[in-house]
Amino acid sequence: MNKKRNLLSPRENLTQYFSVNNQNIISGKIRILLVFAIFLTALSSENLFAANQMAIDSYSFKIVSAPLDSTSPYTLGHLPLKSAVEVSAETNIIVHIKDDGAGVDINSIKMSVNGQIVSPVISGTPSEYVLNYNPSTNFAIGQQVFVTIQASDLAP
Repeated sequence: MNKKRNLLSPRENLTQYFSVNNQNIISGKIRILLVFAIFLTALSSENLFAANQMAIDSYSFKIVSAPLDSTSPYTLGHLPLKSAVEVSAETNIIVHIKDDGAGVDINSIKMSVNGQIVSPVISGTPSEYVLNYNPSTNFAIGQQVFVTIQASDLAP
């Protein structure tokens, strides 16, 4: 059996939806604007481009603890160089303390020269601090100078 569908033209359809007691309440330019607005609403609500859109991708994760920092701080950039000879008696001692993980705890940095705790000028950031110690008196000619650096990681 062949059924006939009763299709209304867009104008008849709008007239049907926007009439009161079979009285047309829309006229002129307003009708055109309203048709355009309804068309845009239909486009956005029916999502005519769904075939080209990505499916919604949702996921979750849970933070259980901070990432492990398995590297300890280390020194580099020693001036004078380690085991250097013929160093000026007026030398400053410069050492870089670096950490590739969470960083160096600045409050844990200790420097000693010939067994005595000293107070170097510290600059930089937790990833790399520079210690610069200027002794109050020059070292003696031929003196062997022993430098010790201690530092802790910011990571627990």
